[in-house]
Amino acid sequence: MDAVFQRFRVPLLVVMGLLTLAAGWSCLGLKVDRDNRSMSADLPELVAGEEKFANLFREGESVLVAVSRPDLFEEAGKRFQTTLTEDLAGIEGVAGVLGLVDAGFSVPQHFVGLLVSDDRLTAGIQLRLKDFSDDPDALDRFVEDLERVIEKHRGGTTRIAVAGIPLEKHESARRVLRDQRIFSPLCFVVLGLVMLAVTRRLSGMLLPLGFALMTIVWTLGCYAGSGGTLNMITSLLPPVIMTLSASTTIHVYMEWLRGEGRDPLRRATDALRRLTRPCLLASATTVLGFLSLMFSDTPAVRSFGLFAAIGVVIAFVVGFAGMAAVLSFMRVPQDDHRQASSLGRALSRLLAGSGELAIRHSGKIVGITLLLCVLGVVGAGKVRSNTDLLSFLGEESILVRDTRYIDEHLTGTGVIELLLDRADGAPFRFPEDLEKVAAFESKVHDLDHVKHTLGIVDLLASGGGIGAGADSSPARALVSADGRTLRVSVAAESLGTREGAVLVEEIRRIAREELGESFRLTETGAYYRIIAESNQLTASQLKSFGVALVSILLSIGLVFRSLRFLVLAILPNVAPLLLTAAIMGFGGIDLSTGTSMIASVMIGIAVDDTIHFLAAFRRQDRGNVDDTIRTVLGTTGISLFATTLALSLGFWVAIFGSFQPTVYFALLSGITMWLALAFDLVVLPACLKVAAKYSPQQK
Repeated sequence: MDAVFQRFRVPLLVVMGLLTLAAGWSCLGLKVDRDNRSMSADLPELVAGEEKFANLFREGESVLVAVSRPDLFEEAGKRFQTTLTEDLAGIEGVAGVLGLVDAGFSVPQHFVGLLVSDDRLTAGIQLRLKDFSDDPDALDRFVEDLERVIEKHRGGTTRIAVAGIPLEKHESARRVLRDQRIFSPLCFVVLGLVMLAVTRRLSGMLLPLGFALMTIVWTLGCYAGSGGTLNMITSLLPPVIMTLSASTTIHVYMEWLRGEGRDPLRRATDALRRLTRPCLLASATTVLGFLSLMFSDTPAVRSFGLFAAIGVVIAFVVGFAGMAAVLSFMRVPQDDHRQASSLGRALSRLLAGSGELAIRHSGKIVGITLLLCVLGVVGAGKVRSNTDLLSFLGEESILVRDTRYIDEHLTGTGVIELLLDRADGAPFRFPEDLEKVAAFESKVHDLDHVKHTLGIVDLLASGGGIGAGADSSPARALVSADGRTLRVSVAAESLGTREGAVLVEEIRRIAREELGESFRLTETGAYYRIIAESNQLTASQLKSFGVALVSILLSIGLVFRSLRFLVLAILPNVAPLLLTAAIMGFGGIDLSTGTSMIASVMIGIAVDDTIHFLAAFRRQDRGNVDDTIRTVLGTTGISLFATTLALSLGFWVAIFGSFQPTVYFALLSGITMWLALAFDLVVLPACLKVAAKYSPQQK
């Protein structure tokens, strides 16, 4: 091995440099997902409903503009609304406009709440948008033109608010770009400071950072080359990959520092020899954790899992072999890297104390850990799935404040589209079928959190139609051309998906009671999609975590060829995850797209410490379990502390992100890492001690 490594170390570094340049060129083509399409789960029933709605009504999403002023129905107010409506209708991407101007400022009761508030001080202008799916940049142009028009008319006593799902998508894309400008540089600085503090050497900072940067470039180059785009989930790739890469290089660097002799090449090859199996297995388990996310229904989560796994593989190749190759040319330091500082001495005392605690009270520690697992199970049972896009953006957002304002003064911005068909496929019969539809819509309108409903019944009751746009008849927007499908738009307050799911179930109950078996109900729309996707999170998370846990534990047993090690690895790795779930449950933290990834990702990362500990234990074991525990904690324990410090702080960089789910993902992931380290430094040695008491060799 020594001769092969010595011969190919220079060509290896040259090839890595050339590949970095090529990957860097590919990174220049990385774009942001402007319409959040990758955040939409590809559930067949959702896709079918959306395709049916698009084919029948040829309508995109909508934006609501609310105008508040005291003279809405006076001449000055009417002229203002007329000018504003004309300017809004002229924006590129607007397919139609519905407002007071089209109604001649005479509004039927059915449109109160949609076009005018009860106190007649706020008017609504609904913009029906074209389908932007074929031109994602069209949404950017629309928002820019909309902001220009609003700014032109804003001022004095006039209050203008705008809200809608398209604006939330645009705001999300804008914040992704903002996060990218913060995450990578901040993570770079934090990791550099951590590694400088741990190693107290400039090379201990620059080398891991250099290889981490190389790993990011390779990973993002692959991602961009595959056509991937950045969104609120995949924007986490740079800090996650950088952090995981640094953890691999830290192990190699620390092992090289602990080496014997003055020959740097010999130290490098010895480090490779000792770390190949544990680092390879640790990388493999992390890969399995990320790949388990491929069971998610959301393309963004699948992309994150796949390319994070690819990044871990790249980090192993680049950081493991490349780091050793560079170290083989460096001068061996003279001083003892552990004892030269008060931090090193304090850490050594802490590790020694954890070892003595595990040795003397092993049975009690295992018992307490089992009780903590029970507490974790209770807390995990309190976790609820809930997605609230507005809370993701934060209450300080102008868009959120505008949405709350519209919810309070006009209709709700969360629209659920209901499509009604006769069960026999025939066109609707008038008036007998409409009587049932009217009763259905009336009861839906009376539900809690429903602000407004609009259907063909309302249009007929008004004695005509109001609306302007591409369609010649307003009824065309509520009845399909063949008369076989009716549309009822239900506008609800801005709710989280937990309350939204309750609302959907109530609508279905009313449909069963009022429409019976003679009609079919199909729910669709952007808000309904969010509700349906959120309901799938728990099942998706359990599937991903189960696959990750089983595959990771089996890989430990196969690599170490030890059923004993497999069993011993369960408690120290499952307990931290259960405690994190308890924090979520008792802390009221909802299960969302971001937090649903924690268990699957963390089981792959947390088990790395266990692997390195068990590998060192097997290597150092001379028959006395107490002495072996002390030795491993005094050597490998230092590296485990260093990698956990780097990993947690690297993940915690995302706390400064723009989205609540990514903030929680970062915060809870870091907490889980420290819990996992604590369990590996105390509970795992205690488990080894307990197992030794009952082993035939010990007896």
